[in-house]
Amino acid sequence: RIYDGHLQVARTLAEEHGMEITTSLLDGKPHEAIGKYLRGIDPSLLVLGKVGIHADAELDIGSNSEQLLHDAPCAVLLSQREHQPAVDLLASVSTSWTAEAEQRMQKVPSFVRDMARMAILRYAQERGHTVITERIVEEATAALMPGHARRAMAEIVAAHDAGELKGASGEEIMSWSEEAETLLQTVEEPPLRGNLAMRAEKRARQDGCTVVEPRHVTPFLESPPADPGGRIHWQAAALARLARVPEGFMRDTARRHIEEHARGYGHREITLEIAEQGLATAREEMAKQMQKPGGPP
Repeated sequence: RIYDGHLQVARTLAEEHGMEITTSLLDGKPHEAIGKYLRGIDPSLLVLGKVGIHADAELDIGSNSEQLLHDAPCAVLLSQREHQPAVDLLASVSTSWTAEAEQRMQKVPSFVRDMARMAILRYAQERGHTVITERIVEEATAALMPGHARRAMAEIVAAHDAGELKGASGEEIMSWSEEAETLLQTVEEPPLRGNLAMRAEKRARQDGCTVVEPRHVTPFLESPPADPGGRIHWQAAALARLARVPEGFMRDTARRHIEEHARGYGHREITLEIAEQGLATAREEMAKQMQKPGGPP
């Protein structure tokens, strides 16, 4: 099943480049099976990798490639090029999850579940695993997420399960009128659009409204920040605060939220205060997402 899955990946990659290829799954010792196949089809060229996927870094040429280099009845092209297919493409044909591992993943908040799933798949594939068990999920979590980050995530999950995560002042999800939504879509930059939406909803709540109307959006459209996509300078104190966030996707996400927050308010320099505000906004968004049943990940 595993080898047939790799052939399916090869066919898919070829299709993405507008090519159609024929594949055959051979049985036996690699160099003997390939040699026999070559004599049956009489090709003009055989393309081989110099080494196999599990070869040692110091190896110059793999034993199967060396054997075929001497015995193949055609020209041989040895290649050292590498290509890593997308994780989800490999996973669809070569990786399966046990019921216990799937159950363990259900404990991960929905808004980061897809990201965590891809990280665990990559971890498993790099180590040659084709079946992801609960133990592998635990190993991947330990390797990819430092202890204090795991504890923070566990606290979030516990709070979510207990119904303790609420938006500010018990805020409800706001509805948008069609006219207000149309105005919002005139903002092309996604970071600015998201920030403007939050500010418009806040203004609507202040007015005691449950629906965002154009009058709540217009004030923020009339004074857009200059050069929203320009480069932002980080002060040393702000960078030091960012460095306290666990390295990896959590830090990358934090940086993105802080920079979106800064651009949304027209700041060209990120101070420690702005960094803290951006992190607070990120935490609020996390709480809102976790309140939505079946909300986007």
